[in-house]
Order: sequence, then structure tokens, then C-alpha cells
Amino acid sequence: MLPLRGLSRVAIALALVAGCSSSGATPVPTSAPGAAGGTPAAAATGPAATAPGTAGSVPVVPAAAVDPWVRNATDLNGKNGQKFAFPCPPNGTPSSIWGTDTYTDDSSVCTAGVHAGVITFATGGYVFIQIEPGQDNYTGTTRNGVDSHDYGSWGGSYVIFTP
Repeated sequence: MLPLRGLSRVAIALALVAGCSSSGATPVPTSAPGAAGGTPAAAATGPAATAPGTAGSVPVVPAAAVDPWVRNATDLNGKNGQKFAFPCPPNGTPSSIWGTDTYTDDSSVCTAGVHAGVITFATGGYVFIQIEPGQDNYTGTTRNGVDSHDYGSWGGSYVIFTP
């Protein structure tokens, strides 16, 4: 366990990605070996880590064995209204996203965070999302150097918020 007190949000995010949390929770793998897309697991056991600056109200999605920059929110589908924090380490690589302001739940959460202007590829940070129902269509745009794509009806989505 690394001591996290006094570290920046980015340093804490890196520690979480490396498998540590400030709550002392044991990291739980969030994707099955060989699973495509880095989808978070449906449920984790033990106490959940919470994102700094959120008064303990936004759980951090545990670190996965895949690149955090390709992780999406498909396993959170149906948890409408619930909020989650995804740690995104610095020097990220863009992945595919669909939509603007409301993103399909199979969109890269970290890349959507850059698109929305809450983090950058260079610095990373936390991206806070709220799970929403699916939409009839999603409109793509270019923002902050990231191209999102149009998509038709999709069964799950999320919005990005600032705590």
C-alpha cells in the first residue's frame, strides 16, 4: 500500500490505477482476462474507494488490467442516476467515443473526459460520470482536439459532471 496523503489528484489516480486506494480497499479486477474493451466488472466486493474532493460520495471504478484510456461504462448500464469516478493517468491515448455531452456507455470514459474539457491527455485526472438511460441518437462533434462520432439508438449512456 502506498501512502497517498499529500499527493496530487493525478498522483492519487496513478496509485489507484496501480492497484492502491486511499480507503485501504483491496483492488478488485474489473475485467475478465481476455475481455474486449476493458469493461468494468458488474460488482466489486469490499469497501469502495472514493474520489478525492467528493466528500466520499462518488465511488472510484477500481483499476483494471487494461489501459484505463480504453475503459468504458457498459457494465454500469442500468444504474441510472448513480455516479462513478474513473481515474485516467497522464499521457493517455485517444479511444473511440460516440455522442456529445451524453455519450454511449461503450465510449471511452477518459477520452470523453478530454472531449468534454474536464481533463487532458497530457495531465489525466478523474472523470466523473453519471449513468443515464439509452438515447434514440447521439450526435458527434469535435471538441478539444477529440472527434466523437454520430450513432443511432443505443441502450445505455452517461454524462460527465464536475463534483
